Amino acid sequence: MSLKGFFMKNGKPHDERDKIANFYPPGSLKNRFFAGYDQELKTGLMIGKQVSHSGVWKVLLFGFPGCGKSEFPFILVEKLKTELNLDFSLLYVKCHRLASYYDDVGQMKSHLKELKEKVEDFQPTILAFDEFDAISPRRTSISSSLTELSLWTMSFLANGSDIDSDKKMLVFGITNFPNLVDVAVRDRFQYPMFFGIANMNVVSAILEYNGIRNPKEVSMKLLELLTQAGQTVTGRGVALGCKALKQIESEILKKTDVPPEQMAKLLLIHAQPINTKEFNDYHSQNWGLIKQSKTVLDYWLEKFNNT
Repeated sequence: MSLKGFFMKNGKPHDERDKIANFYPPGSLKNRFFAGYDQELKTGLMIGKQVSHSGVWKVLLFGFPGCGKSEFPFILVEKLKTELNLDFSLLYVKCHRLASYYDDVGQMKSHLKELKEKVEDFQPTILAFDEFDAISPRRTSISSSLTELSLWTMSFLANGSDIDSDKKMLVFGITNFPNLVDVAVRDRFQYPMFFGIANMNVVSAILEYNGIRNPKEVSMKLLELLTQAGQTVTGRGVALGCKALKQIESEILKKTDVPPEQMAKLLLIHAQPINTKEFNDYHSQNWGLIKQSKTVLDYWLEKFNNT
């Protein structure tokens, strides 16, 4: 049965089940925009290279909401092809939709198991679980069904299984809040990878991609204004700001003499800034994982530089 046919099983409409998981065969992901996170991409390339030989490798992608981690698997598949000539497929599972679609945990587990079995025919593959905490909650929860699901997820990610030695799979658990993931489940991931807040180069790249004139000067002014207000911004916030300006201020965007500060102030209205303290609190809460992420990234970057 094809993957498309699988989504039609049990009489479920294809469009409903397609909201839970999307499958992308090798070569189908091209020309997607992604700014920054070069070290994370190089790390992904090196791990992907290992996956292409053999094994099931597991990486926890985490960071403040809006920092690019959900887009990362798509970009990595494309980069693996263009830079290493490795053809990967991608199965992208939206865990919150999965959890809300099924009332019965047993059905949910069955769905995940069948999905995994189907993509094994398209190895090497990346299996990405977005909002992973939805299917791996801490077992302090009073819900016995959630406890059952976390136990199953822990088993699904079990390390060192000889059964998996012939597989070629990279598993991403993507979460905004790693502290909400059951500790025993989180321990199954070999590597944590932290996605930090957008810096000036990332903001500038997003502005340039969206046709904002003088992107470096505008990004500098935007970040300056944010700092003065005790705020910061995510890449998603900047992208949303650009989208709003193209819809509302199209005439201003056509002008060549708009001062960078004026453009920055316009962006600031639409870019959904966040309080710097909120991000600092997030950093403090997850400092151990963030520290380990730096160690991991430094290790794989050295491997990349020596290839």
